Amino acid sequence: MSRETQPYKKSFSTSIGSGLGSVFSASGKQYYILEHKISSRFHKVGESQEIIIDNIELGRSPKCQVRFDESFATVSRRHAAIVKDGDKWKLVQLSSTNPTLLNGKQVAKEWYLQNGDEIQLSVGGPKLGFLVPTGKNSTVGSIGFTRRLSLFRQQALRPYKTAITLLCIFLVLAIGGLSTWMVLKDKEYMKLLNKQISISAEQKRIIDSLKNNPPFEPLPRSSSPSPGVVQTPAVEIEDLIDNCKDDVFFLYVSRVYLTDGVIEREVTDEWGDTYGWSGSGFLLDDGRFVTARHCVQGWRFEMDENVMFLAALANTYEEVEIVAEITAISRSGKQFKFKSTDFVFNDEYDGTSYDIDEDGEIFIYKSAIYATDERLWSTDWSYVPATKTKSKGSISFDAQLSKNLRAGTVLHVLGFPCYIGVLDTPHGINPPYNTFNVAMDGLDNSGCILHTRGVDHGNSGGPIFAKKDNKLVVVGIASHLSNKSSEYSYSVPVSAIR
Repeated sequence: MSRETQPYKKSFSTSIGSGLGSVFSASGKQYYILEHKISSRFHKVGESQEIIIDNIELGRSPKCQVRFDESFATVSRRHAAIVKDGDKWKLVQLSSTNPTLLNGKQVAKEWYLQNGDEIQLSVGGPKLGFLVPTGKNSTVGSIGFTRRLSLFRQQALRPYKTAITLLCIFLVLAIGGLSTWMVLKDKEYMKLLNKQISISAEQKRIIDSLKNNPPFEPLPRSSSPSPGVVQTPAVEIEDLIDNCKDDVFFLYVSRVYLTDGVIEREVTDEWGDTYGWSGSGFLLDDGRFVTARHCVQGWRFEMDENVMFLAALANTYEEVEIVAEITAISRSGKQFKFKSTDFVFNDEYDGTSYDIDEDGEIFIYKSAIYATDERLWSTDWSYVPATKTKSKGSISFDAQLSKNLRAGTVLHVLGFPCYIGVLDTPHGINPPYNTFNVAMDGLDNSGCILHTRGVDHGNSGGPIFAKKDNKLVVVGIASHLSNKSSEYSYSVPVSAIR
């Protein structure tokens, strides 16, 4: 029977949202089949069209999921819709000029569908059978993943499809010139990086604890040396390091989501687990909050297929954006909450790959993984402008020195490798300290500082200091490990920030 329900309205959430659920959370979700009873330009008689999203439209518009060609003059551009309502589906009349028939009777506004019903778009128009599978094949999960992904593209994305003829031309040129990026050709290296931008169960426990019990008692500052005591160089370095610690922050990403500005959809990995990561950052005396770019845009450095595809939606459709929510906490109790969209960064060396579905629609995958230029790593920096932090730290930097370090120069790093220093100290949080040496004069071919191994996962984004004029100045940002040797690591010189 017909009953008054919420007015039908096509939206991003009902299309993209239900489509994502069908692709990645298909267990227990039902679907139906539309059987075409007449041939058209887009469908042959007897063709079965599996529908896996919660609402679709039928008509002559290119944005309709069930489309008919211009030869069907009595079919409106947006003729009718099939909408999920609870555990049922209903047929909704959209056209104001041409009728929709259900089992030969005109639908005034909307009517619930039953297995075996016949839908007809206008008198004498095309007919479709409405079929609901039963048994073990009744859920979306019974459809293979590749097929579900194809249906998602055809049905959830079709209403938001844009004209991309020029992009197709560019695609031919781009694919012809695309080469494999040698720096990241080693898959084991990328797996190592992925570990850095994923959250284990123990790390999630720590993050939950930080969210539920912030902030904590500030760590007391070290006292000045007693009168008459000769201060050794080691003690001097200890004091210099201690003076910087209040402005070194532990970062964690509590949530990553896809949005069109109104609706938000949480991003999960291919296993359905929470997607997130941690790192380090620091507050400069000019008010900028600095960290590594891969601590802000983890999806650009990701190999997880689910995450990469969702990020591709943001690259392909202007109205869609992927956003990470980032919290930064220091030992002093100072705390910032940022979004990835607050950060300034440079992605000019990121590479681009493309995927074309059977409808000819192109999906754009923009990622560090597809980069062809080794200088990608010189762009592994990001910062929040002082206008957003509204705060200033005590850490200063020296851009000129960062480009001209001599081999053997001692460097100092503060950060949180593998969560060490987070909630496992008496005062809750305190960045561990380490030293290492510059391995090569100046910068390498990628535009980075090569130094002996002194950083590990979690240090990324942390400040690397050199001593100058009896003070510590930042010369680099902890970036990544070498994929050629376990003895070396790379840092982005602060001169690269622009």
